Amino acid sequence: MHQGVRAALDCYRELRRGQSDKYDFSLNQLNSMGYEILRRGDMAAAVEIFKLNAEQFPGDWNVYDSLGEALLKAGDKPHAIENYRKSVELNPTE
Repeated sequence: MHQGVRAALDCYRELRRGQSDKYDFSLNQLNSMGYEILRRGDMAAAVEIFKLNAEQFPGDWNVYDSLGEALLKAGDKPHAIENYRKSVELNPTE
């Protein structure tokens, strides 16, 4: 993982711990950021953002669907399938 992504993830975690009332730390914010990075073509950074979203919101099916999509675009089909399965387990009707 390159230094910019690592620094951003560390900053996110620090701000969420200490200043959670000042920023929007919602699932949708991380998801939007991940898709914006994905559109720009930085697959590795997008995967890391979506992993963070899954870490922060492990009970939400959509975070695994998004992570699966990023992993698939990054060429990691086995892990993409694993995350798609997790998404379906959490929400079998979607």
